[in-house]
Amino acid sequence: MKIKQIIIALCLLATTQLNSQTDYRSFRVVSTGTVSEINITKYEMAISTANLESYRLETKSNILVFDSGVKIELKSAKECYLLGVKIEPSAYDDYRDPTYTDPTFHMVDPSVANGVQAPGQKPYLIALYKRIEK
Repeated sequence: MKIKQIIIALCLLATTQLNSQTDYRSFRVVSTGTVSEINITKYEMAISTANLESYRLETKSNILVFDSGVKIELKSAKECYLLGVKIEPSAYDDYRDPTYTDPTFHMVDPSVANGVQAPGQKPYLIALYKRIEK
C-alpha cells in the first residue's frame, strides 16, 4: 500500500512541475503592496502557473504591477539563463512599441468567492489592459 502512495505522490509532483509555466527563479516579489506576507504565497503560486514570457525582455528586467499594489520583477532572459532556467535568450527582444504599456495584473483567488475552495482550484492571473482610443 505504501508503494502505491509513493507512486501517486511522485506522479502528482511530476505533474505539478510539468504544468509550471514561470520558473520560480525567473521572478521575485519587489513589493507586497496591501497584501500580507502570508497571502503573498498565493501570488507566487499564480505567477508560477502563469505564462508571463511575453512580458520578459532579453537583457532588462521588467516590473509587473498588480491592482493590489504587489510588484514583481520579471528577470531578463539572459539573467534567467545564467541562473539555470531553461530559456533561450536570443528568442527575446528588448524592443517594445513606444505606445505599448504592460497591463495591470489581478490575482483571482477562487477560495475567496464562496469561502470554500473546490479541489483543483488554484489562484490565477488576469491581465487588465488599458483601452487605447484612436
